Amino acid sequence: MFNNVYEAILKGSDTIFLQVPEADFNFNYDHISIRNSQDFADNYFAVKSKDGIPHVKNAYLNESTHMVVIAVQVDYNVQLYRNNYTVPDTIPNNNISCQAENFE
Repeated sequence: MFNNVYEAILKGSDTIFLQVPEADFNFNYDHISIRNSQDFADNYFAVKSKDGIPHVKNAYLNESTHMVVIAVQVDYNVQLYRNNYTVPDTIPNNNISCQAENFE
């Protein structure tokens, strides 16, 4: 879902506009609201390991493009340690056959 998000950054500003396809947004949320948009922005910043703390100011549906537009003001002054989102490369290989033999 986060791969389809377009960012529009205002130069010299702390405001970012996130544009999300309506179908992608509605897949996880039942309606557009500040609360749902804040949850989306928090998850987006965590998954993308972006700096700053997002504060959603506005969210609306652009009906002509079928995009949910989320206006986010980013606070870069707050120092918050955030664990980077990681996906495991491999699944641990525990030798199950040896464990079964030792079970007796």
